[in-house]
Amino acid sequence: MSARQLCSKWAPRSAALTPKTRLQINLIGGLAVFCGGARLTIKKKKAAALLALIAVASDLRISREHLRGLLWPESEEHAAQTSLRNAIWSLKLAFEEAGFEGLNADRGDVWLDPEVVDVDIDQLLDALEHGDVASL
Repeated sequence: MSARQLCSKWAPRSAALTPKTRLQINLIGGLAVFCGGARLTIKKKKAAALLALIAVASDLRISREHLRGLLWPESEEHAAQTSLRNAIWSLKLAFEEAGFEGLNADRGDVWLDPEVVDVDIDQLLDALEHGDVASL
């Protein structure tokens, strides 16, 4: 094998060459999630609630502190942190199995990549704003 073949074999694929899988989140009528067109089941209720909260957050980004307060208001801080970490992990696993890589988290926030996520509420508001009710 030549050096060029070795380099191309191990070189990361360009993002431009590998399209990212899109995520469609429908909140109207109940939570329904589609990844690359296929329906995705979120098995844990708190993980589904977490996804819905991120989907309605500004820029698809929300602080961990706010999530803990909304999802585990009665829990002690350490227990709420652990529960949030588990819910994020559960979502990441479901998304990875479906080929979606747009869920991100750091010490302060949890967010979805807005470049590859569509939310039905946002689509509805955009259509109404542009007078494009026929597309609904």
